[in-house]
Amino acid sequence: MQAKLHKRILKLAWLPGLLLAVCAAQPAHANGNIIANGDFELGNTDFSSNYQYLTPGSYLGAPATYSVDTNPNHEHGAWASYGDHTSGTGNMLVVNGWSPSSGQDAGPGPDFWTQTVNVQAGQTYSFSFWGASSYPVNPGQVQLLVNGNAVGSAFSIDQVGSWTNYATSFSSGVNTALTLSLVETGGQYSGNDFAIDDISAAPVPEASSIVLMSLFVAMGAMLVIRRKRGLSA
Repeated sequence: MQAKLHKRILKLAWLPGLLLAVCAAQPAHANGNIIANGDFELGNTDFSSNYQYLTPGSYLGAPATYSVDTNPNHEHGAWASYGDHTSGTGNMLVVNGWSPSSGQDAGPGPDFWTQTVNVQAGQTYSFSFWGASSYPVNPGQVQLLVNGNAVGSAFSIDQVGSWTNYATSFSSGVNTALTLSLVETGGQYSGNDFAIDDISAAPVPEASSIVLMSLFVAMGAMLVIRRKRGLSA
């Protein structure tokens, strides 16, 4: 019985090596976030914006302005006071949304955050961010653009002082680099004030990789069961 079990184990000895080879063939970022400084802990860097940047503690009174700070209340006395999503004490992107009809925009808008990322062609990516409203009037309407094209519907950032996760997905198609943008589509002058934190984008595991992993786990479990039966025989 033991000899037969050892032969079966030897016959399946190739399986871990195959699994490792499949994992090694995945892109370097396959298991991680491809967004740089998505938590804004490095400050106003690694992304661009069509809004006007103001240093922390400045008054964000005009539409299409933003800052990177630890509390929206630092930028406007009427805004809610709350900490960032990452740790409660770190940075977040604080935004006074675009208002094209008001004539008071400080920046050209509507892209308040843009970053170009390297991607794997033919790969689906999950995209998410955390958002919180800073003022209870006209919640900001935030839309993801991929290479200038809208993905899904706009998200309403309507929870004042409370972080909510917003998520969607996109495909890289034939591209090896993509430009991702967050834009404000509501265009209201009153309100339309919010904060963004912990932006992330990561590859969605392919079905073949999931099946292979499941097969490896199942075969391992079967070997354990057979070994226990052999030892008890």
